[in-house]
Amino acid sequence: MIDKETILKLAMERYENELNLTNEDYELYEQDKLFTLNYEGCQWDTNVRAEREHDPVSPKPCIVVNKVLDKVNKIVSEFKERKASYKINPVDSGEDVTLARIYSGIIKHIEYSSNAQNIYNASHENCLMSGVGAWRVDIVDDKDNPFLRALKINPIADPFSVRFDPFSKKYDKSDARYVFVLDEIPLEDFKAKYPDASQDGFESQNSWVNKDSVKIAEYWWKEKEKIKMYSIMREGLQVVVDTKPEPTDHIIEEKEVEKEIVYQALIGAGELLKPIVKFPIGNFPIVFQGGQTTFIDGLMRYSGMVRQAKEPQRSYNYWVSTISEQVSLQPKTPYIVTAGNIKNYKHIWDQAHKKNFPYLPIDVDESGYIPTRQAPPAVSSALTVELERAERDIMSAMGVYEATLGDQGREVSGTAIVAKLRQGSLTGYIYADNFKHSLIYSTKLLIDLIPIIYDTERQFMITGDSGKEETVLVNSDVPSLIKNNLNPDLHTVSKDTDDKINQLSKGKFDLRVSIGENHVTQRNENVEMLVKLVTLLPNYANQIAPVLIKNIDTPAAQEISEILSQPQPEPKEDPLVMLAAKELELKGFIEAQKLEQADRKLKFDMAMDQQKQDLDEVKASIEILTEGLNVGRVMTTSGRLDQS
Repeated sequence: MIDKETILKLAMERYENELNLTNEDYELYEQDKLFTLNYEGCQWDTNVRAEREHDPVSPKPCIVVNKVLDKVNKIVSEFKERKASYKINPVDSGEDVTLARIYSGIIKHIEYSSNAQNIYNASHENCLMSGVGAWRVDIVDDKDNPFLRALKINPIADPFSVRFDPFSKKYDKSDARYVFVLDEIPLEDFKAKYPDASQDGFESQNSWVNKDSVKIAEYWWKEKEKIKMYSIMREGLQVVVDTKPEPTDHIIEEKEVEKEIVYQALIGAGELLKPIVKFPIGNFPIVFQGGQTTFIDGLMRYSGMVRQAKEPQRSYNYWVSTISEQVSLQPKTPYIVTAGNIKNYKHIWDQAHKKNFPYLPIDVDESGYIPTRQAPPAVSSALTVELERAERDIMSAMGVYEATLGDQGREVSGTAIVAKLRQGSLTGYIYADNFKHSLIYSTKLLIDLIPIIYDTERQFMITGDSGKEETVLVNSDVPSLIKNNLNPDLHTVSKDTDDKINQLSKGKFDLRVSIGENHVTQRNENVEMLVKLVTLLPNYANQIAPVLIKNIDTPAAQEISEILSQPQPEPKEDPLVMLAAKELELKGFIEAQKLEQADRKLKFDMAMDQQKQDLDEVKASIEILTEGLNVGRVMTTSGRLDQS
């Protein structure tokens, strides 16, 4: 039996102790966030600002060029482009893979209906600025049927209102003994909502009640209770249960163990405002997200990206203001005049530093002196050097550099730019990895709560193997499956529960969460790699094409990929096309024959010409030879006549 007075006294002691130990840390968290946003000009110290702006002789500007917010926004944008994915697996081979897939589908349904991505983004942004973030998992009435319960992920707008046990050591606070979630409501609303509550009691204890509002504390704590666990044989299977076994079960072993039970109370105005509630599982439904974590003086302490960049940012603001002040004074450089020069026009010269006159009249006195203006003081190069140094210090403190922001930095080579980009991504990874631990805790809460909250017949939409959404029944029966004509591959029958389909209370599951790369960059890299594969492996182009199209950022990519994945039908030959092809083939054959005949004729004619040429050459040779013989005969005859 829980004693209310004991609970209230212990709660107040714990709250006071938590405030004494961590109040300074939470003040730092809040200051870091306000500094990031330059809330009410807080990047300038209040006293320094007042001294500069209200200087009776020469007021000085207090300019703010907020460099830290720009870099925080860059990491926030990068985080929003990353995709958190998780895979739910059965604990052992005996568990049902289909049921694990259904759990995954239900969790995605809860996240979608809760607009969880925006909640995660808000928590992460708070964590980057201040060092802490938070959200929660609540049990609510189903929006379609108020007689059923549902799970919902809700934001915690003010992460500084969440105060965990300061002595918890684990990152996800799963070892915390208690947690407070504070809220402050108008006094009139408090009186209307809790008419029987007192409005005095905590005035001396950190002003729980003041003139206009009342502080309310949602107090969660754990208590250890002894229960009996049984290892039994049930229908041939060895199972462990925490309820008394059935007469048909065979008890193998029983053991008394301590189990953590979570309770919730609402405290305000010195009393319990509602009855104490027992939570269904042994973990707090409050999810904590921390930034960079250090263990100092026995306590976990956190910081965001801005903590170490505050002094460089203040320095940057100072040097910008100093340079601006010097430049603004240049048009006010005084003239050197004589009394006689301006005696008759003093009323005009008295306003020369305020108004832009087209000319300034003078009188030339006996000396003949003409008024001249002094040369304006040049802005010292030391000021610009200090300004650049302050900007580099900001980038170094936050780990986000010019190339990461898309500006032109000093890096020239592609390798140097990529190195700077990766350095900025690694800075964001520290916080993304911490978010992953928080998401694991949050998803485990859902896994533990789903079989308890969704304990009646329900319908959910999950993604099947084909990539399409399909309807599944849980905690149902075979007739309902047949009646609704649903996919039997997504439904499994539990033999030990009267043939119930997809019994959510059956099965234990493990969880793995990953925060992927920037999905735009990852998709582009995938496309580039697949194009190279098609070039290297052209024989597999048809198989790679569907995957390649799926990674292209176009609305029709999925549909085109599905079309390409289908077997290619055998092409049907059109008779007219076949006839035209035959005609073309015949024409080609005839043309080929004509060409061949022409070639043969050409070769024959060339051979005949060659033969004719050869005959002509032989004939000419014979004629020459014959002519020679005739000449010989004539010469012989002449010789004989001479001898006679």
